[in-house]
Amino acid sequence: MPPTNKHSQRPPWLRAASFLALVLAVLFGLSKFFDHAARQNLREKAHWVISQRSESFDFAIMGASRPYVGVHIPTLEHKLGTKGVNLALDGTTYPEQYLALTLFLEHNHIKQLILDVSVAGFDNTAFKFPFRAYQYLPWINDPVVFHQLRDYFGWRACAWKYVPFFKNAEFNSKIAAVQRFTFVTSAFEVAPEFDQDGTFLIDRKFDEVDLENHPSASFQVETMLQKYLLRLLELAKKNQIEVTMIMMPEYHEYIARQSNRQEIIDFYTAVAASNSMPFLRFDQDAICLDKTKFYNKNHLNRSGAMVFSESLGGRLASQNVPRALPYNR
Repeated sequence: MPPTNKHSQRPPWLRAASFLALVLAVLFGLSKFFDHAARQNLREKAHWVISQRSESFDFAIMGASRPYVGVHIPTLEHKLGTKGVNLALDGTTYPEQYLALTLFLEHNHIKQLILDVSVAGFDNTAFKFPFRAYQYLPWINDPVVFHQLRDYFGWRACAWKYVPFFKNAEFNSKIAAVQRFTFVTSAFEVAPEFDQDGTFLIDRKFDEVDLENHPSASFQVETMLQKYLLRLLELAKKNQIEVTMIMMPEYHEYIARQSNRQEIIDFYTAVAASNSMPFLRFDQDAICLDKTKFYNKNHLNRSGAMVFSESLGGRLASQNVPRALPYNR
């Protein structure tokens, strides 16, 4: 009588369950590996911000694309005699800025937060990816990351965390497995677009077509984004960080086309007053008339960033910004 294969004696449901368990184990293992690989990719600005450890800065710049490309940290350091960093994240609204700053402050310290606010800041439709969840999914097992993603995205955050490769399927090219393998081999071989301070200066002439494509502008005001601005300010207060709100320059013709601009500025002004913080506006400065200082309707080029940073440094110096001994690079 031929020997009996004990595995063939298992009920079909048990064999199916065993196979499913094996597949899930492999998928979870691969997901962990890919997440680890993605965290090593410091070419992504958000990853660079999160990876900072045991740093102490006298000031930090926070905001979206305008300060990312428009604030030259060495110029501010020279004007203020202090040490700074640019934490601004391209194309982001306040919920993502709040999460990035929260994770940064878990391991670092700053004395002064210089927060750029914009008229488009409460309108998700003004941004291609207003909250780039895919940037933080490699850290989704961190309770801080998971709870914020769940607060903002609801049940999808649970699927990203508990269903293997659900996040890869949703964001595909952003965090695809092929890219993860690329990160492992090339993360430290290709320099990021931003410099050592976190700024990306752009050498480009003014884009006339971009201005022509925006003959008028009216921005929505979403309460969720207002809520996260206030949370961000509370986070700074909790960490004993002084906040200065700023509004960076935009090209004057684009400013004139924004129909509800004053209404949104009034909100920012009220927030600054209720929190007893300075609100420095540069949207009425002479630089706004100079097309050669912008590469599009609302972003400074390298030349404009240098001029603006000089002006910002001078204004901040008169606002009793916390100072240290002169900082030398």
